[in-house]
Amino acid sequence: MTWLIKIPANINKKRTGFTLVELMVVVVVVAILAAAAMPIYKFAVNRAYASEGMAAVGGIRAAELVWKAEYGSYLAGSTTGDVTYDTVSKPLFDWLGVDVDNNSWWTTGNATFTVDTGAGTITATGTGGKIADITLVLDMANGTWTKTWPA
Repeated sequence: MTWLIKIPANINKKRTGFTLVELMVVVVVVAILAAAAMPIYKFAVNRAYASEGMAAVGGIRAAELVWKAEYGSYLAGSTTGDVTYDTVSKPLFDWLGVDVDNNSWWTTGNATFTVDTGAGTITATGTGGKIADITLVLDMANGTWTKTWPA
């Protein structure tokens, strides 16, 4: 008997590997997931840097409150302006246990700290590095925070 259809010899072999279309679908799905995750990641990173800044400002607040309790006025004096927390207040921070050596907010040129004794606020503004454009304001009286960072 003669068959009309010729059956290929390799019909029973199993297919191995992926087709180009399957690989392209995977690449597109991964790209979509990465694009959706980037804003969330950026927000989490900025929030982490803000937390580090809050620790730095909290240290200033603690030092200022201790100084005021001891001497009757804030270390910053009674004027508004930038206060440099360096060799004058470092022993006070060491005494309070505030780590100023391992915090990017304390790195020279990365941030400015302004103590406004009239308004009772401490403002930290990131000026360089990874903390640029992050602003933190602490109300010294009630301990409330106002935080802003780039989108």
